[in-house]
Amino acid sequence: TITDLSSSLEAKMSLAMQDFGLPVAAVRNDFERMRAGEISDPGNVHAAMRRFYPDISNAVLEEAVACFHHHERIYPYPTVLGSVETIQWFMSHGLPISLCTTAKLEILEVRLPASGIDLSWFAEVCTWNHEPRKPDPRTLDRIFHKVGVPPHETLFIGDSPTDQKTA
Repeated sequence: TITDLSSSLEAKMSLAMQDFGLPVAAVRNDFERMRAGEISDPGNVHAAMRRFYPDISNAVLEEAVACFHHHERIYPYPTVLGSVETIQWFMSHGLPISLCTTAKLEILEVRLPASGIDLSWFAEVCTWNHEPRKPDPRTLDRIFHKVGVPPHETLFIGDSPTDQKTA
């Protein structure tokens, strides 16, 4: 984990949905269920919003997601303490770093620079835009090929049940 989504994700989603005119209680309830362990893998923003509002149309869902991403641009996520320094340490020792995420590339292109992270630091970036997607372990093949390192000589760091399935 590079950026600390957990510290402000619920607040960002609530604010965005309030601004968009959707009830915020659905967001709060979903996050309460996650904290209680009832939802182990929240999925991406689309999946979460579909859980919040199961009856909205796809068009409204896309507009709500766009509103949320607008809020992400205005209020960037803080970086996890030490994450940027760790990335820079790996780079200074000539060790390639790649990123594998369920986020879309266009979101990373805004989210990471806003948090002080340059996408060029990564030898390869696998996102929601690429097939296969996490948690399919084959998503990592793209990284192994790009950096020229076999899987048994790599370190995979994750922070979610999706990452555990991927590894």
